Amino acid sequence: MRYKKFENKIVIVIISSLLILFSGFWWTANLNKKVVSYNQLVSITIDIQNSIGIMQKSYYAFFAEPAKQAKYKAEIEAKLDHVDEIRDRFIEHQIVGVEAIYNQFDLEYTKLKSAFRFNQNFESEHIETVNDLIEKAQFTNLIVKQTVVNEIRHFNAIIEYVSWMIIAGVITGIMGILFIIRIDVLRPIREFTADLKKKTDSNALEYTDIKISGLNALSELAEHYNNYTHKISVINDLNDRIYAQNGFDEVLQYVFYACKPFIPYNRIGIAIISDDGKKIIATRAKADHPILLGRNYQEYLSQSSLSDVIRNNEYRILNDLSEYLQNKPHSESTRLILAEGLRSSITIPLSVENKVVGVIFFSSVEKNAYNISHIHFLSNIANALAISFEKSFVYDELILASVKGFAGIVESKDHATGNHIERMSQYARYICEILYEDKYFIQEIDENFIELIYKFSPLHDIGKVGIVDSVLNKPSKLTEQEFEIMKAHTSIGYNILRDMSASKFFNRTAFFKIAMDITCYHHEKFDGTGYPEGLIGKHIPLAARIVALADVFDALTSERPYKSAFSYEEALTIIEEGKGKHFDPDIVNCLLHHESGFKNLYRKMKYDL
Repeated sequence: MRYKKFENKIVIVIISSLLILFSGFWWTANLNKKVVSYNQLVSITIDIQNSIGIMQKSYYAFFAEPAKQAKYKAEIEAKLDHVDEIRDRFIEHQIVGVEAIYNQFDLEYTKLKSAFRFNQNFESEHIETVNDLIEKAQFTNLIVKQTVVNEIRHFNAIIEYVSWMIIAGVITGIMGILFIIRIDVLRPIREFTADLKKKTDSNALEYTDIKISGLNALSELAEHYNNYTHKISVINDLNDRIYAQNGFDEVLQYVFYACKPFIPYNRIGIAIISDDGKKIIATRAKADHPILLGRNYQEYLSQSSLSDVIRNNEYRILNDLSEYLQNKPHSESTRLILAEGLRSSITIPLSVENKVVGVIFFSSVEKNAYNISHIHFLSNIANALAISFEKSFVYDELILASVKGFAGIVESKDHATGNHIERMSQYARYICEILYEDKYFIQEIDENFIELIYKFSPLHDIGKVGIVDSVLNKPSKLTEQEFEIMKAHTSIGYNILRDMSASKFFNRTAFFKIAMDITCYHHEKFDGTGYPEGLIGKHIPLAARIVALADVFDALTSERPYKSAFSYEEALTIIEEGKGKHFDPDIVNCLLHHESGFKNLYRKMKYDL
């Protein structure tokens, strides 16, 4: 019992000493921050003083050198702007104790600035007045500087006093070993036990950290435990998203960001086996950088090293892609991956009911990024993605095929369109690709966006199913009343897709977002004169701005009962003239930059369809 009382006394002494020590350090740190901040204020006042001095010299030089008056006046303006900027920096710092004198300086400086920006004061009879204002501003600024310096001296005196307190705390902490045992061993054990008990007693599956103070073996144990439960949480969340019928792209997006704490990667790629089983086709990619290996890149399985991964249903780790390319110099996919800056990768098969349907790649910009410890977690992710692919990707394709069939019915109803929807979807995809290549709209355009534009652009006029044939197929110009009827096809099409996607049996609102944007807004104009809502500029969804250009170009180059087809050159001139009016200027500029490729596509569409 005596030893226990003695131990308690020691603990009390150590706690008291550490409280003094920590409070002293905290106080000193805060005071040092203030000293640093106030030193910056001193520098600012010196800078202001120098700037006002330069203004004064330039003001005198204005009268001394008439030929350079414009130059000196510009120098004064530049220094005024500079002082305005550094005054803002002064205000951003704490100025406790100097507010009043600084406000006085601000008043004097405002008068000086008004004088310098009043043209009449650049006449000789006003020199004395302006000089007086300069001196007042400089004098007040010096007072501000001295006030700040006095504050610094005050803080330094306090810091010296606190330093002696810290020394006393250090001396008192000699017995700290007992305190360390109590804080870094006994308390962490209690924290870990209490948090673990809460988690085991709870039926909730949400991920929460077990937090243990201090850096010790127990905190390391907690870190590993938290990492493990976080992985389980991610897999559970991933499964929830799949069972909630989230689209495959949404699931892949979630995986890309959710798995980063556990796996080193900068790119995720998905490749699937073709229906005939002969090819492997890249279908999805998500990366921190521009993607080169994409856009449905494919190669024969017989010529691909992935054939072993697929045949044996086994993972593959390549920790040095440069060395791998040297051994397999004909691997174009590896060459493209290296061109993206990636240096290592891990490949996991995607299996559905023990049948490999594709592979998933995790790739890193670092060499030797992967080891066997990553395999188990990635295998669970791959299994979930394979299920998502089966439930979502194929399902979406079937739904899309049905809707595109509906669009075909609309096309057959509109006798004038011919192969309009196929041509314009090709044009729209080409425009997306060159925008992606030239790094326009990098926050919006990726591989998935390009694919969805191609898939959904044919749906742009599905609302015409609700337009009466007498208006839809009228061989002459529509009357104003008929045009109002025709304009309704945008809203009709939007409502069709909205109602379909929001069905409780078919929750694909996110999947059809681009389709709804295209259908509703492809007749909006960049200057706000379009319909149905008169949106202006970037308020028009990007997908609709792209499809608007593709749609108009094909309409111009196609023959209609009421007009002849324009030539390619005439149509392109009309597109260029519509830049900033009908069309997004960035999209038009990018198209003109790639005009030769676009012309080749036009010829192919004209003669192949």
